Amino acid sequence: MNTLNQIETLHFQTQRTAHRKSTQSKAETKYRRYDLSTYMRAEDWRRLPLAIQKRFGAHASGVQTDYYGNMEVVRRSFLGFCLAHLSRPLGAPVPPFAGKNIPTIVRLYETPEQTGIVWERRYAFSNNRAMTIKSIKLYTDTEGLLEWVGGGLGMSLDVYEQDQKLHFVSRSYFWRKGSITVALPAWLSPGTTHVTHADEGDGWFRFTMTITHPLFGELYFQDGLFKDEE
Repeated sequence: MNTLNQIETLHFQTQRTAHRKSTQSKAETKYRRYDLSTYMRAEDWRRLPLAIQKRFGAHASGVQTDYYGNMEVVRRSFLGFCLAHLSRPLGAPVPPFAGKNIPTIVRLYETPEQTGIVWERRYAFSNNRAMTIKSIKLYTDTEGLLEWVGGGLGMSLDVYEQDQKLHFVSRSYFWRKGSITVALPAWLSPGTTHVTHADEGDGWFRFTMTITHPLFGELYFQDGLFKDEE
């Protein structure tokens, strides 16, 4: 865990400072407080394991939580590698690196306005290539569940339960600056983002993410095992 501690020291303060600055401009937008249980169908929420309900319910009440584990697989295609580098001005929504058994911290905390949840993934790739990826999930009555990845780029999400797993699936992508919103066609977007959260018992859960382009296939894949904070 020494490498992960280095990530904590090098990145956390700068990420929190940048987050505060980036969210100040959104303060005038009226978002509902993030509470996943109220966005899903009641029957879907009840089918989720209690451990998943507890993890996501805690975040709605303002609790900051760290999950420690390993990304067992991080891969990207050549096109994914290029897009990851090109997207760095947007805040690096995905890492350009690949590897196996990457020590990783997943940190979740509420935005200062209590309108969304910040998701940070801190990777300790080999050769001292530490990288932090951050996005913010928000909810509005008119647009539903949204995820912002930086630089004005966001996506609309569907969330549901299937096979006792929690699923987040992108429905569409857009770019927004102030009151201007531009919908991105599927071919110009990174593709369908599909994230699953599966409980493994004894405080462990599995995080899996795939991003699949409609023309070029899989661009990114990540799969890892994480432990609840004790």
